[in-house]
Amino acid sequence: MRVNYLLLLGLVGCLATSCGRYVLVKQSYEAKEISINAQLPKDTHIDSLIAPQKKLLDSLMNVVIATSEEELIKEKPSGTLNNFCADEMLHIAQQQNPAAEICIINYGGIRLSSLPKGAITVGKIYELLPFDNMIVIQKIDGKTLNEVLDYIASQGGWPISGLRFDIQNKKAVHIMVHNEPIDLHKIYTVVLSDYLANGGDNLAMLKKIPQEPTNLIMREAFIQAIKKSGSLPIDHEKRIQHVD
Repeated sequence: MRVNYLLLLGLVGCLATSCGRYVLVKQSYEAKEISINAQLPKDTHIDSLIAPQKKLLDSLMNVVIATSEEELIKEKPSGTLNNFCADEMLHIAQQQNPAAEICIINYGGIRLSSLPKGAITVGKIYELLPFDNMIVIQKIDGKTLNEVLDYIASQGGWPISGLRFDIQNKKAVHIMVHNEPIDLHKIYTVVLSDYLANGGDNLAMLKKIPQEPTNLIMREAFIQAIKKSGSLPIDHEKRIQHVD
């Protein structure tokens, strides 16, 4: 990788003299190009400054908080990591609002393609959920929920909990909410991130719906919940499937 450093050509600064006058100082620099590769020598001074912080960070990030019996995979339209994340977030929200019945997470909100079999560290959850998204709850009518699911279908599938549906011609069909067909006139209690509730990832239809805050950062809540359980639940259900 090559980085171009465009240094100022003709930097002009004003320096105050002891008699209150100002002297214009002009300095010229040459543009310099540095090639960043394995041959670039390390800066030992910078390394020495970073070392104590890195040691502290590693001691925090390498703490094992749970184990997984198998590798969890993020996939479209459905995957084991999708199911784990959506289920975990729904369970977390239900501790504050037992009425919460559905969870939706945008596919891009999960930043790892998998969680490994075996030890799960704090650092892995930071990699999985690097954003400071808050968990919120919204009351969404069936018609708007259907619209959201149509968008998810057009994107090939997102992590969901509490419902399932098929994708046909990039639309959500055969939508079931807890084994009941979706009711377009019913109000559903849905858990999602504040990013989505605020209209992120093209869900503008949610922006005007009031939010019930949980005051929980998604990542931190996951760490505490996983640490408490000590293991990752595994669900192979195909909650979203393509049909002809």
